[in-house]
Amino acid sequence: MRTLVLGGVRSGKSAYAESLLANAPLVRYVATARAGLVSPDGVPDADMAERIRRHAGRRPPHWETVEAGAHLERCLTPFCTPPHNAAPYNADPAGADLHAPTPEGWILVDGLTLWLATLLEDAEGWGTGPEAAIASGVAALGRCQRLIVVSEEVGWGSMPAHPLARRFGDLAGELNQRVAALCEHVVLVAAGLPLALKGGLPASVPRPQPVRTSGPRTSAPRIATSQVSAPRHQGEAAS
Repeated sequence: MRTLVLGGVRSGKSAYAESLLANAPLVRYVATARAGLVSPDGVPDADMAERIRRHAGRRPPHWETVEAGAHLERCLTPFCTPPHNAAPYNADPAGADLHAPTPEGWILVDGLTLWLATLLEDAEGWGTGPEAAIASGVAALGRCQRLIVVSEEVGWGSMPAHPLARRFGDLAGELNQRVAALCEHVVLVAAGLPLALKGGLPASVPRPQPVRTSGPRTSAPRIATSQVSAPRHQGEAAS
């Protein structure tokens, strides 16, 4: 099941997406926010650092967090099926095949628009354009079978005056449409309330059932009961 969760800033979209996986035993959280951002004059972005800290504090301790940066596809690899005729991607020094799908694992990407912003900020992306990286990322998302993606809906509002802002809005809108097309469920969250746009509201992942160990079946011990004859009355003839 693939689900896209859309919403505006502080709409509750991230909290809703996380709630769907609250009972999942294996989750890889792909964080796309770039930590350590500074302003043009060298001042650290304290607000973004606080937002990242707050998001991290909500996650269950057993979730694995991976910072994607511009490399979204690489972070999805262990949890998705490889493309046709693809050679295994070995980033593990132990030589584990990271293209092997992990069917019981879920992946949560938060979020697409921050990843897109990273691509646009990347100097290499400016040289070649982000279209190739976007296509690779969308293809990798489509190969994930248990996936929840968070993204901002940026199409509400007036046309931006700055050319870069207009380009970002165009790319973000196209990216959301492409990901929505490959997802079974699309949810819009506003004021903390989810509204199904496609496929109905997805069900939360159920809590895993405890595994019962198999062993030799033993029958319950029988309790021996003695058959006590009723006392014979005096003078009663024996049968």
